Amino acid sequence: MRRFAPFLVIALVAAAVYYGVWSGGFLRDDFPVITENPWITSPAYIPEIFTSSLWGFYEGDFITGESNYYRPVMHLLLMGSYALFKTSPAGYHAVNLVFHILNAFLVFLIASALLSQKEGEGKWPFLLPLGAALFFALHPANAEPVVWVAAIGELSYTFFFLAAFYLFIQSRKERGSLFYALPVSVYVVALFSKETATVLAPLFFLYCLAEGRLFVQALRRGAPYLAAAALFVLIRSGIVGPLNAEHSMGGFQYLLSMVTLSAQYAEKLVFPFGIKLYYPFHAPSSFSDILSHELGVLVLLAVGAAIWVWKSSSRRTVLFFLLWISMALAPPILMVKYIQGEWVFASRYLYFSIAGFAILAAFGLSRISRKGAAIVLFAIALLPFAFESARAKGFWIDEFSFWKKAASDAPMSPTTHASLGVVYAEKEMYPEAISEYERAIEIAPDSAGVYSNLGVVYYKTRETDKAILMLEKALSLSKDASRAAGLHAKLGAMYLEKGLTDRALFHLEQAVASGQGDARLYNFLGVALAGSGRYKEAYAAFSEALKIDPQNAMAQKNLNRLSQGGAGD
Repeated sequence: MRRFAPFLVIALVAAAVYYGVWSGGFLRDDFPVITENPWITSPAYIPEIFTSSLWGFYEGDFITGESNYYRPVMHLLLMGSYALFKTSPAGYHAVNLVFHILNAFLVFLIASALLSQKEGEGKWPFLLPLGAALFFALHPANAEPVVWVAAIGELSYTFFFLAAFYLFIQSRKERGSLFYALPVSVYVVALFSKETATVLAPLFFLYCLAEGRLFVQALRRGAPYLAAAALFVLIRSGIVGPLNAEHSMGGFQYLLSMVTLSAQYAEKLVFPFGIKLYYPFHAPSSFSDILSHELGVLVLLAVGAAIWVWKSSSRRTVLFFLLWISMALAPPILMVKYIQGEWVFASRYLYFSIAGFAILAAFGLSRISRKGAAIVLFAIALLPFAFESARAKGFWIDEFSFWKKAASDAPMSPTTHASLGVVYAEKEMYPEAISEYERAIEIAPDSAGVYSNLGVVYYKTRETDKAILMLEKALSLSKDASRAAGLHAKLGAMYLEKGLTDRALFHLEQAVASGQGDARLYNFLGVALAGSGRYKEAYAAFSEALKIDPQNAMAQKNLNRLSQGGAGD
């Protein structure tokens, strides 16, 4: 029983802090990847999942442009959840929490293996590894991937990598091909869970060096993992192609951007309080733009780490975990050139690094001669961590809570205000929606989508003239053909309602020519054509509406009236 006690403690503590998370709903990417994702509904889609990009299934306007992500395991996990829970959010939230607890278990096992090598068994061998696991389980920066369903990729790649790494450590105690092949196989699953696992392949080789093995021996042990990562890169590149959509930033800006992001991640790694839901990113252009307390933290950490490596008798182990932390953060930092929009920094990208940081902290505290003091230091961090994580989870309950907090975190971000406006509109809180949309336009006056949403709200509040003005502005700014077609359709219907037949006809014909083709649109087009005396064309439009939807009563009524000499309505 004593052997399983640490696992029970980890599970109970994590479940207590995240209690009630399963009562939350879907938000942000959850909707397209779960409620609008045909791939997760049947195993028949598995070939498509493995031969397409992450967003290959999606045909809406949530994602624009080509996706460079390739994460088939994410769809397979969601497929399993869908089979059990359909579109009920509770089950998906429970799955995320279970993954998080399992990852904490693996942190405990890896820390135990490391400390038993360095320290021997001792009287209470599980206390420091347990502290590391709880440090990881309660770290407030982990609230985002635990509570946000769509972050399952972060949780799963961490799980499979940690499992592979633990099996790799254990394999040196065993003999036989199975013990060498199993961790490699599990690592391959990590690769197909998230691309970040690719840059972590050297950790197996580096761990062997940290153990004191010769370079050739370490390379031989790490070679299968490096080869698996290289093969994955070839497969991924053949399916989704090279990275694209670079920011238009010069080399100096790119360097400053990487320093800025490194400082932000370093600060939230060691002081994870007051974490925001939204960090709008604007590429710095001078040294003065990057001066901040986060940069000070980064410098202090870099100096402290250098001194620790220099002074420590176990510098190889310390250096290994410092590389663990930095290598896991390298992709989101280096990829700043390829991430469009404001959403560049996110606390979920710290998830794997926190696992390494927790084990490193346990190792560092194990150097203290009085182990009781080490345990107290861990406990001092864990209590505020638990309260902060419990507080942070509350902002991820639903779209309203999330975007209201995000708008408060980033008051100068047009994205947060526009998104909060959408939530208010869905709740039919139209004055509040108008206020948020107007604030977004004030910050970014060239957003076609916000003007369009504002126009729709004005129409719902029966302010048709304002609605038309906003939609015309949206149309003038729109660079997307599909969105422009939708705007033409809306404007055509509104002008028709106001009796401006010529204007209505222009927009309705543009919508049809652009590929819009629902029964309601053809009915409106028929009415406008009839109003302009083009009866033969109107007859064809009403007939097309009925061909699309034979039960469309309005189109049938208008067709009958036209046949009897009326103009339709």
